[in-house]
Amino acid sequence: MRTRHLYFVLAAALATSFAGRVMADKEPALATEDAKFLDGLMTEFLFDPRGAERVNVPVVVRTAWGTAGEGTADGWLVPGKGGQPDRVHFTDGASVPAPAAGKMKKVDFVAACRTRYAPHAGPPEPKKGDPDDLNRDEVFSRMKRVAVGGLDGDDLAQAAWLHRHGHDGLAAPALAAARKAARDPRTGEGDARKQLRAELAWSAFAGLVHAYMVRADDEALAHGERLLKLYPEESKAEDFQQAGAVVAELKRRRQKGSFGKPPPEQRPDGFDKWDAGRKVAHLIDALDEVDARQWGQPGGVDLAADRRVRELIRLGDAAVPALIDAIEKDERLTRSVHFWWDFARSRTVLGVREAELVVVMSILRVRVFEPVATGDNFTARGEDTAKATAARLRAYWKEYGAWPFDERMMKVLTDPKTSFEAKREAADNLASLGDDRTFATTVFTDRAGRERTGVNPAVAKFKTPTAAEAILAAMDADLKAHDAKPVDGLHDYHRRHLEDAYLSPLVALGDKRVAAELARRSAAAAGRMRRKWAYAAHGLGDPQPFRRFAADFHRGLVRLPANDQPQTNADDQPGTVELRGIVGYFVGAATPEADAALTALAEAKHPLHRAVADRVLHERADGSDAGAWFAHPFCLRILRAALDDPTPTGATFAIEAGNLRRKVKDGWTGTSIPDFLTDPAVRRAEAAERACDAAAEKLAELVVGLPRCHPLYKDADTRLGALRTAFDRFAGNYRRATGREREILNLSSWAPAYLPDIPPLGRAANVADVRAGRAVFHLDGMGKLADLKLPAVAGLTRDGGRERSPRVLIVQAEVGPGDVTTYGVVTRDGVRAIAGQELISIKTFADLEREEKEAAQSDKQNKE
Repeated sequence: MRTRHLYFVLAAALATSFAGRVMADKEPALATEDAKFLDGLMTEFLFDPRGAERVNVPVVVRTAWGTAGEGTADGWLVPGKGGQPDRVHFTDGASVPAPAAGKMKKVDFVAACRTRYAPHAGPPEPKKGDPDDLNRDEVFSRMKRVAVGGLDGDDLAQAAWLHRHGHDGLAAPALAAARKAARDPRTGEGDARKQLRAELAWSAFAGLVHAYMVRADDEALAHGERLLKLYPEESKAEDFQQAGAVVAELKRRRQKGSFGKPPPEQRPDGFDKWDAGRKVAHLIDALDEVDARQWGQPGGVDLAADRRVRELIRLGDAAVPALIDAIEKDERLTRSVHFWWDFARSRTVLGVREAELVVVMSILRVRVFEPVATGDNFTARGEDTAKATAARLRAYWKEYGAWPFDERMMKVLTDPKTSFEAKREAADNLASLGDDRTFATTVFTDRAGRERTGVNPAVAKFKTPTAAEAILAAMDADLKAHDAKPVDGLHDYHRRHLEDAYLSPLVALGDKRVAAELARRSAAAAGRMRRKWAYAAHGLGDPQPFRRFAADFHRGLVRLPANDQPQTNADDQPGTVELRGIVGYFVGAATPEADAALTALAEAKHPLHRAVADRVLHERADGSDAGAWFAHPFCLRILRAALDDPTPTGATFAIEAGNLRRKVKDGWTGTSIPDFLTDPAVRRAEAAERACDAAAEKLAELVVGLPRCHPLYKDADTRLGALRTAFDRFAGNYRRATGREREILNLSSWAPAYLPDIPPLGRAANVADVRAGRAVFHLDGMGKLADLKLPAVAGLTRDGGRERSPRVLIVQAEVGPGDVTTYGVVTRDGVRAIAGQELISIKTFADLEREEKEAAQSDKQNKE
């Protein structure tokens, strides 16, 4: 017999694993009031095990991701009556048909409880390790149980069942354990009954949602009805507020005939010939089958990825009136579930309104709803928000619905009565005219797909004003209104964002006629606006203003605002923010003048060198706001200079309680011990950090092929010297890794990474090439070029072609005496020459591209 789908999940099995013990010198008696209390629990909501046998059975554990895994759970086997099959019942009476005898194991319930609770059992073996780590382990265990709806321990249920079986001597310590576990250590108060009911209610609710989302509707309805029957008060709590709605939705589906059934895969016959109204009605009706899944945590549900949603978006304006009506009135639910984290009591079955709103916002390119937190969504805002949103959309459609999209945006942009927020949105929409974009209702799920090719049609269509002139006029008015507001700590922050909200679409629009006006504004401006106007002019074909700005910066003539804001982080001080903006623009421009300006920053004589060096030395290379500081090789020159600085940083590294800790005056940070320091024989117990150590660690993160350094190494100074030598071998000759190179070397796709720049020489390398960092090796004048287009990629023979084994980047290949081929390769841990027999599966980049195209074509054919 197949494994039964069970969600309430490991209720009994988890109890055995996680409940604590209560020890006493003498077995306590069960008080009369306690016996009455336990009897009442079985009358109220706990399963009564009289006449049942304890067994362990296989179950399927469902998750918020729409997946399922197999586990086991202890339950009570009850023989069937009147020809009915045997069933296994769990903590609060939830049950499944009993599996085949071979898949069931008998459990000696009393013996197991005696081991847990009897006085003679002795105290549990003490756990070893740091108390923080042990607490963290228990926290993680609890998080996992909550994620699947498992119980956090059910000593109270064990006590009731022991009492029912006449073992009051064991029931008493089990009850004491339950009360102790429920007690708040801060207040000493707690209610074991209330806690167990809440956990069982969550188990039922999570089971309802997780089964519903995968169309296991019989199972879902059983969970939902049990929740509403046994836990009517708990089901009113915020955690379970959708319980009644999901149960009602299941009953609606049963009446409709779609209960537990997969949706049709194909469109109805003749769909392509239907008029737009009929198509819209059909697709709106089908939105209750949307089953897009959350992609990460915290994260969102990309409803626009569902084919039904996509088809409605493609119908465009014709679908808008019906969708607005549906947003107002449609109370159905989709099969999609959104949550904050799976280990939190956070589950929202997204309403069909959510999908309808995604369609409307994506058609209109107007955002009328935006989540304010990672667990937020439109459904959770309730009925009143839905009706208010529909009213707002209806008013917008009445005002602008008669106009084509581009004219609609121009009217919004030029109408003095529209809000500045709407003007910024319209500017962006005009600039992205023709792009494939969708607006979402959950975090991180807005989609930017295919971009328009060719000239933006808005450039030629609008004359007086042009689209670019309208964007500039709206920007001027918006900034004027902002500047008139009282100045607070966020005034400049908001202004910077307003500037970019217009300048970015202005450049993206691509109307080069406006470049002269931007150049004029740059010449008349100072500070940040000089830079921004110049960069916008550069993007629209006039490079002169930005060249002049870069030249002035190179010569040290550009001044920064003072870093003088009180109670403000160093990263957010005005001067630092502006310097980061300048560096980011120079990196983005990638012109000779910009490159020269950045290179000058690495020189100690530049007036802004100290400011930029401070950021390079103290920011994390993979930090979210650190991109500009590490996006150009100038940062490597700053770090190389710091390799010679032995000044103590004031921090100390130590291995303590199984962790690597970096201790400073005000505290410490810790991580697990990295692999390279796990061997006690190679490390010291403690070491002071120097500036050169910090620089070496950062260089090793940024530059591929440098040896590992750390102050805790016993030979730390020797390793530091080796890193200096390895870096200096290609000093001044590093570049950013390409996407393909990152993939080959298994580098992070978002953290900066640098490689030695070793392009093909077109000839055999010589001694001078190696000394200058233009080649990895030379063959004493006896080499000739190998027949291989570089760069290339290969695996290592020692790995035998194992999946996910490291690969190397080939940058040099020469054939020497005896027709032996030698390769110059870059790996994660070095740049070296390697014999041909040590490499396998040598492929050019063209080979990789061809294989990828063939694989994509094969996938497409399989899907079709």
